Amino acid sequence: MDFDELDLLRRGDPAWKLPRADNAPLVLSFLSKVFVEDNIRAISAAELISRLDDERLSEGTFPKPARAYREDWPTPANGWLRKYYPPGSDRQQAQTTGSTQVWLAKVQVSASAARGRSTTWVRRSRPASPGLAGLRAWRTGVGHVSAE
Repeated sequence: MDFDELDLLRRGDPAWKLPRADNAPLVLSFLSKVFVEDNIRAISAAELISRLDDERLSEGTFPKPARAYREDWPTPANGWLRKYYPPGSDRQQAQTTGSTQVWLAKVQVSASAARGRSTTWVRRSRPASPGLAGLRAWRTGVGHVSAE
């Protein structure tokens, strides 16, 4: 790979655009909840809008309506979702693209590693004045704080 090839990818490939997007935390967290945690391969457009609206309202930080995000994410400029009509159906479906799945996996691995480091640090940190019960809990790992 040379510089020009990588620069072209950086500017045009959806896999490179997603982590740089202003709303990347929204896109990745929402798509992770729907497609990874809930283990959904495809979802109707109406259900996607409903879930995104619930997420957007609960967080309160997303300025556009859910439908606008749903229309923006599958565009060729972004390419994070694929819209299609299943054979014999008039209900539009959406599913993640390959590049989005790659980023969801990368973020999941990074988040797990970060939680693991946090758990390891808490487990190995000895309390300042533990007392006998605190020392026993520290040695056995009972009562340790885990970010999971």
